[in-house]
Amino acid sequence: KYIHSTLEMVVQFRPSPMSCCIHTDPAAAMAWPVAIPRSPPIKPIIAAFEKHPIDAWMKDSYEAVLTNFKTRIKPAPKEANQQYAGLNEDEIKAMKLGEIFYYKDGYCSTCHQADGKGLTNVGYPPLALSEWVLGDETKLIKLTMHGLMGPMTVRGVKYDGKVPMLPFGKLMTDEEIAGVLTYVRKSFGNKASAITTASVKKVREATKGQKGYMQVKDL
Repeated sequence: KYIHSTLEMVVQFRPSPMSCCIHTDPAAAMAWPVAIPRSPPIKPIIAAFEKHPIDAWMKDSYEAVLTNFKTRIKPAPKEANQQYAGLNEDEIKAMKLGEIFYYKDGYCSTCHQADGKGLTNVGYPPLALSEWVLGDETKLIKLTMHGLMGPMTVRGVKYDGKVPMLPFGKLMTDEEIAGVLTYVRKSFGNKASAITTASVKKVREATKGQKGYMQVKDL
């Protein structure tokens, strides 16, 4: 039980913006850049844990810790070149900018992971082949800009939304949001159109009165 409790602590206090918004307080969640606590040393905890049998009670915590603290691997150069195939100069520029922000600590890959598959067992849905990524670009821009809280379904799996999608509208420019969304829509097996800076600017203006997180019904 002690080891399980320690693992739960690691999951809650990993170096991620989510560690500051578990309580779903939008005001506190926006403070995450300066409020992220230091995470405990992970290697000794995992080493101690692996000396014991992995039972059903500890399985989810164990897998979440391993996934969150594994080395994040960016696409190999060959894979990256394949991603750019058939794209024009502006789209390639957006993809390269988007890749930087996707893997930036505390941004997309922190929750959705380097492979875009997310962490279903701790409430982070996948971006790979997600209908939310491949579908209506306006909805995607809105939830990226203003955040999303509440129940939603992704690839047939229901998420309660108690751990919200953070709002990045005040942390990123229109060009940066367009870049990262273009990167996501053309990576991880996704094949969707690029998102332009003009489209992001249009959504920002149309939703400038939005206060707090959005819900699915608001999109």
